[in-house]
Amino acid sequence: MKVVYTPGERRDHYVADLELSKFAASFIKEELNPRMQRALERIERMEKEALLMEEPEKAITFQRIERLKHWMERGQKMMPWILRFLVN
Repeated sequence: MKVVYTPGERRDHYVADLELSKFAASFIKEELNPRMQRALERIERMEKEALLMEEPEKAITFQRIERLKHWMERGQKMMPWILRFLVN
């Protein structure tokens, strides 16, 4: 028996994966982690540029950079926990 397909008819049937956890974990690994790495690189460049500043702007800038670094560190510490939570 020969099966004849008409134009526009699908031959492959796929079932959508509706698990949000897989999507979220993939997003974190492929999108969020690289963005965080680039942000850390930008913070390093900011520190180098801030060294050339005059006071009081230099002190204010370093306070802000330290705040950024603090939040980046907290975010990085949370990533493994979030991934474990999503995958399990």
